[in-house]
Order: sequence, then structure tokens, then C-alpha cells
Amino acid sequence: MLGTTLSKISSQRHSCIIAVNFSIDLLHYHMQSATQEYRVTVTGHNFMPLLILLTRITSKSSTLVDHIYYYEGKSDRDRHFKCGNLVSDVSDHLPNYFLLINNVKQTSNDRPFIRLYSDKPRKLFMTN
Repeated sequence: MLGTTLSKISSQRHSCIIAVNFSIDLLHYHMQSATQEYRVTVTGHNFMPLLILLTRITSKSSTLVDHIYYYEGKSDRDRHFKCGNLVSDVSDHLPNYFLLINNVKQTSNDRPFIRLYSDKPRKLFMTN
């Protein structure tokens, strides 16, 4: 079922962020076949795992159970992202964050390099 949903998302080629707490410990993907299958399913549809650090820490164990995935899709935008965990003792789960940053490039055609004092620019200035 997860594979079907991810297939629909990736076939539409829209950017997508998935943030979940599946309680699947990705640190042990090599020891559990269900975890390995989950990892292969997600990455097989070109979803990139963004959290690779521990997300749940107790005095007896530490796990990577909170997951954030990003599918870039087909985009003409220049994007980059930042993500990670915040250190907090409110819970045994560390708060996670994801920032998607669109870089806006301004072209030289957007604005002339000189000030035009002809009638047309003056009228446009006065009416706007």
C-alpha cells in the first residue's frame, strides 16, 4: 500500500515532503526484513531520507524512528533544504525540522539599469 501511494506521487512528478513517526528504527534496517523492505520501498521511489541522526534517545537506547523524506519531482526552481533535530529534554523524541528554501534569481531583464524620464515611464509611475 505504501509503495502504491509513493508510486502515484512520484509519477505526478510534484515535489513532496513526507514526515512520519512509524516507530521503524532505520538504524536496524540490515537486521529486520520488514525495515529493509520499507527502506527499499521509499528510496526505490526516489524519496531521499533527510534525517540520519538519532531521533529518540533514552538512558537505555537510541533509535532513528522519526523519518523525513523529500521527493524533488520535476521543478525548474533552484531549491535547497536544511533539516535536523533540535536538542530538547521535553520528551524522549527530539523535535525535527525541515526547511525548504527556494532560491529566487533575479534576471537583468526585470529592471532597467538606467532611469527613464520619457513620457511613458512617467505616466506609468503616476498611475501606479
